[in-house]
Amino acid sequence: MDRHRNKPGISRRNLLIGGGVLASGATLLAGDVLYEHFAIAVEQVRLELPHLRNQVRVALLTDMHFREADPERVAKIVELTNGLNPDLVLLGGDYTESEQGREPLLELVDALNPPLGCLAVMGNWEHWVGYSAKQLGTDLREVGAKLLVNQAHDLADAGIWIIGTDDPALGLDDLKGLAPFPDNRCRLVLAHAPVILRALRSRGMSAELVLCGHTHGGQIKPPLFKPPFLPFGADGYVSGLYCEKTATMYVSRGIGTSIMPLRINCPAEITLLTLSPVSA
Repeated sequence: MDRHRNKPGISRRNLLIGGGVLASGATLLAGDVLYEHFAIAVEQVRLELPHLRNQVRVALLTDMHFREADPERVAKIVELTNGLNPDLVLLGGDYTESEQGREPLLELVDALNPPLGCLAVMGNWEHWVGYSAKQLGTDLREVGAKLLVNQAHDLADAGIWIIGTDDPALGLDDLKGLAPFPDNRCRLVLAHAPVILRALRSRGMSAELVLCGHTHGGQIKPPLFKPPFLPFGADGYVSGLYCEKTATMYVSRGIGTSIMPLRINCPAEITLLTLSPVSA
């Protein structure tokens, strides 16, 4: 008797079926990757903070990484952001990776009209591609926004003191020059990278809220595991809300991508933070 007669073989039919299943799975995975690359989630966060005089809706947009003209992407970001009816828009840096990427950034900002204004800070990519603070500040001013480079901006009617730093991932933040923070305002620090929290802590300073991006949430995140890669300046923070002694910090996954133009299990985001006075 042939000992191998009853062993299952790999027939041409089975091979074709198996190959079809693998191909279908690869197609679905590719579809999910493409969807996550282009899709933008809206994350909503509600916080009660001291010294606020009224409720303020803040939209956080960061890490667009524009490389060239991208009218469809700009239109989508504008539609989502304006649809949230924010009182204030904050821009967290890393807007462009090339000179050609400046135009979509400015088109985007020009289409936003929040009543309390639009404030921005520098990211590492602005420094890397030579988009100087002077030039970026001029360009943003022409479309109705203001760049903060280790500067403060007082929204007195809302009771918010906004501290905007240069990129802390590159060590360009200067909190010393901004001290002391007023104690009769809700102190909000806008910086590109989460390592700003360590800078606050090292100087014995605190704030009610820190907002940043930079991490992209890891951009590629295996289910049930931490992202295999986080950029320098992430300081171990990935994305979402962190309640620390120094401050409550929110880290956005950002809108664009860097290095590789894909996202897996880590969709792009626009964040709407509804900030309310502490309940009596």
